Amino acid sequence: MINNDNICLDQIEEVKRRDDRFFQLVNKQEQTSRTIIIAAASVVVLSPVLGTVAEFVARLLAN
Repeated sequence: MINNDNICLDQIEEVKRRDDRFFQLVNKQEQTSRTIIIAAASVVVLSPVLGTVAEFVARLLAN
């Protein structure tokens, strides 16, 4: 009986470890997703500004 209890406790501990690893992975993926979304949004928002700056610099260098 004691051996069975130890096996159950070991299994519970293993499940807890796997849960912790899973939640850490999900958290890392969430951070990566946020970074990608922010980078993409920045490119979309700033591309017209950068295009205008490039034209301005080109005009300055042409004169």
